[in-house]
Amino acid sequence: MESAGAAYEVARIELANMELLIQQVPEALGSLTWLSHVFLQGNHMLSGPLPQWTGLHLIALALTGMAEMNYGPLPVSWNNFGRLTDLFLGNMSITGSFPYYGAIGNVQHVTLQNISFTDPSVQLPYDWGYWYSLTNLTLKNVTGLTGGVPAQWPGGMSQLTALTISNVPGIIASLDSISAFSNSIYRMDLSSSGIQGSLPASWVTSFPSLQYLNLSGNALTGTLP
Repeated sequence: MESAGAAYEVARIELANMELLIQQVPEALGSLTWLSHVFLQGNHMLSGPLPQWTGLHLIALALTGMAEMNYGPLPVSWNNFGRLTDLFLGNMSITGSFPYYGAIGNVQHVTLQNISFTDPSVQLPYDWGYWYSLTNLTLKNVTGLTGGVPAQWPGGMSQLTALTISNVPGIIASLDSISAFSNSIYRMDLSSSGIQGSLPASWVTSFPSLQYLNLSGNALTGTLP
């Protein structure tokens, strides 16, 4: 994949799970003004950086790298993807902290999987609390984060129905920090995240829609409420 050429009316690029060796995601794709969907997950980007696309109106973006490779910082320009509903990033080493993405207000499904942040003291971004349409958030096998779940998340993510924070050490000190999330959550996976303490009794009423709960691999104590 070398150049986007002159195919200015391409709306969708789907090359998922083909085990392709992609030298680098071309910046030239940014000239495809009709482009709305880019699915390149399940392949191997051999080098970064992540593309600094500016003129696109993406609805869905899925990229997979190689875990041992560094792809630079998350692009600030992605905050312009105001129509974005789906974001998937996997198998990447990332430098820097999270840029401001508060303008991506229509996003519904976000997955960060097998991501390593290399800079010290990277915290989860408060502005994700402005993602009022978010229904599914997955953080799985993410390392290099400090701090806790931002206080803005539970109130802002009022449409959330599925929450996964699995094997993300140091983010959830206790289950009390999760209690204020949407009572519409029906699926929750907080496995292997170093959580201590007991299961709050308030969860019986806080999550009336809960159908699946995974707390395995934590150091919980006490009895079930």
